[in-house]
Amino acid sequence: MALNRYFFSFSLSPSIELRSRANLLLTSRTLLDQRIQGYKEPKDIQNIRKLDNVFGFQPKRLYINCSASAKPENEDSSQKEDVHTLKASLRTMGVSSTPALTLTRRIIAAGLRSVIAIIITLFLTILGAPSLLSCKQGRSAALFLINTYIPGYMDVQSLSLGWTEPIRAEQISLKGVDEKLVLSIMKLETQASLWSLIRQKSGLGVLHAP
Repeated sequence: MALNRYFFSFSLSPSIELRSRANLLLTSRTLLDQRIQGYKEPKDIQNIRKLDNVFGFQPKRLYINCSASAKPENEDSSQKEDVHTLKASLRTMGVSSTPALTLTRRIIAAGLRSVIAIIITLFLTILGAPSLLSCKQGRSAALFLINTYIPGYMDVQSLSLGWTEPIRAEQISLKGVDEKLVLSIMKLETQASLWSLIRQKSGLGVLHAP
């Protein structure tokens, strides 16, 4: 039995040795061919490198910032709730969220309307000034202003003014400080109108004082 084992092991050892030698020869033949013909890469690797040369592919690096913290979702939801709350409060208070440009245009338009209204009011006042002074209330106001600047008292019972009509006045009286009569005119009439007096800066023309 021991002899059989020895014979079996002895018979296997040459076959193993022959196989290792054959592998060595094949390997050396392959290395010799590569040294003579040059090393050849597999076809798959060659195709990939050709595509890299054609399209200019280059390896890229991806950098991940691990220190940056992700924004929590609760913060976004809280901001949205704050915006909705602000809009609701503005609606409740009656304040509209108008853009700054629209608000500026409204302010400019309101200013222009105010200026136009003032100009129209002044024009109508100047145009109707003779008629206002001809009435009793206007004549009394004008005489009150005149009496504050003169050392005495002046009174006119009737006055007629117009931009294109002659000036007429009746019962003009002027008293001094001691209330003595200084001047008395029953009727005064001019040929010049109020507009001609302002435009020409001339005298009253012919006075009729009977």
